[in-house]
Amino acid sequence: MTTAIQDDLRLLVRDVLREVLPTAIKKKAAQVSPLENAEVPPVGRELMTINSDADLNTFVQRIAQLCQDPIQREALADGTTQFQLAQISARPALVESKKVIRIEKGAVTEKQVKQASEQGATLLLTKTAVLTPLGRDRAKALGVEVEREK
Repeated sequence: MTTAIQDDLRLLVRDVLREVLPTAIKKKAAQVSPLENAEVPPVGRELMTINSDADLNTFVQRIAQLCQDPIQREALADGTTQFQLAQISARPALVESKKVIRIEKGAVTEKQVKQASEQGATLLLTKTAVLTPLGRDRAKALGVEVEREK
């Protein structure tokens, strides 16, 4: 019988708190800092450069790291902490010249594709060169570009 009374009492206290607390919190906030006198906290900006999947992954990890701290998570949510893309130079970026291995004739094997991958090269095949099925599979797996000469 005492548990029934305790449960009823708990429910009654919860109901009262639900009604009273939101009003009391709003009144306290209005007394402490009226909206017109409120100071806007400075916005923290983090410069980010996103040019690749790795940069994007780093950015997401940074957000996850900030979200672990409740204060920093709140700063992200209310816009106090912001991210800004770093300005990219107006100069055209230097294009990296990729090594090209030209194969004149014969079969292009798995071994040759692996060597091209290690060198970071593209395979350029003439009309008389043939890419073996295993070589083609290895090229796909290693991300080696294979081009046909026209």
